[in-house]
Order: sequence, then C-alpha cells, then structure tokens
Amino acid sequence: MSSRQNILGGRLQTLRVERELTQEQLAARCAVLGWDASSNTVAKIETGVRCLTDRELILITRALRVKIQDVFVDFPKLL
Repeated sequence: MSSRQNILGGRLQTLRVERELTQEQLAARCAVLGWDASSNTVAKIETGVRCLTDRELILITRALRVKIQDVFVDFPKLL
C-alpha cells in the first residue's frame, strides 16, 4: 500500500509549474483567498505527504486559476 496521503498533488504541481508559479507564490494566492497555507504545506500536498481536503482543493484551483476538472484530466492514471 502506498504511503501517499493524496493522489492529486503531482497534478497540482504540474499545473503550478505550467503557470510559472513558485510554491511561495501559490501559497500567497491561497492566503488572499482565505487559506493561510505556507509554501511547506504546498510542498507536502504536491509530494503526497499531506492530505488534501475538498475545501483546500477548491482554493488551490482558484489560486491556480484553473477549473477543478483540469485537476482530474489524468485521473485514471493517478490510481
């Protein structure tokens, strides 16, 4: 069994990098939206070390300025 806490972190990282954002910049965007996430939190989510709540997923997609569906594009491959 995998020790990953989430399966979407890698996809979120890809979306962040495509937008040329650092983890710090993404965390700052999340803070503006009301979620006080640090760059360390973003890193843990991206590497699957930390669980990701549905609320956090919504806020991250808003901060990345993508549709939530964009996160699930490769969903079958993530399993």
